[in-house]
Amino acid sequence: MGILRRINRDLNDAKEDDRTNMESKLNLAAQFILQKDILLFGEADLSDERLFQDGKGRTSRETKLQLDRLYLRWEGFLFPSLDLQLGRQRFNDPREWLYDENLDAVRLIFRGNPVELQLSVSSNRFNPKKPEERIRNYVLYAVYQVAPKDEAAFYGVARRDPTKEDHHPTFVGISWKGKSIKDQRYWLEAASVSGNDGSKSGQRFRRQPVANDDPPFG
Repeated sequence: MGILRRINRDLNDAKEDDRTNMESKLNLAAQFILQKDILLFGEADLSDERLFQDGKGRTSRETKLQLDRLYLRWEGFLFPSLDLQLGRQRFNDPREWLYDENLDAVRLIFRGNPVELQLSVSSNRFNPKKPEERIRNYVLYAVYQVAPKDEAAFYGVARRDPTKEDHHPTFVGISWKGKSIKDQRYWLEAASVSGNDGSKSGQRFRRQPVANDDPPFG
């Protein structure tokens, strides 16, 4: 629960204009095992916000229920090392530098040793606030465990905007992260973006580090 109170906002003691915001949040999560190796996971946020305004005799209240994640996971899909994840799920890279977003997706996860591979198609299908949020993302993310404390990764993210004919940036990158002596963390990342920006002129993106551009999933 959070409370924000602003007293004497106009610095005039003769006028009552205090304002109080109260917000309560509750996170709900549940997991159901439907059968062996198949589970259903859901997570939602329930929020209640109240506003009190002195002097105006006004109060307001807004209650929201937001579905964050709801997906079916099938472990050992087709063969033991392959998992299938279908529904609204979280996408985030290990450092949350490229993307961190809940999206509606089909995702395949191959877990081998020393390689892990993820392939996915994702979008915001059910509650986009803007047309551009319907962009489709095609993601390949591969991780190779070089040593017990070091791993290298390769990723490619192709975005296709159905609202713009030629808006199709493609991000490609490699990364290396690990721990040195005394468990000091280090990382190295190199990436570029290419494709058209969707403008009438059909201008192409210049190849440059992703860090200087908007992250793939906003």
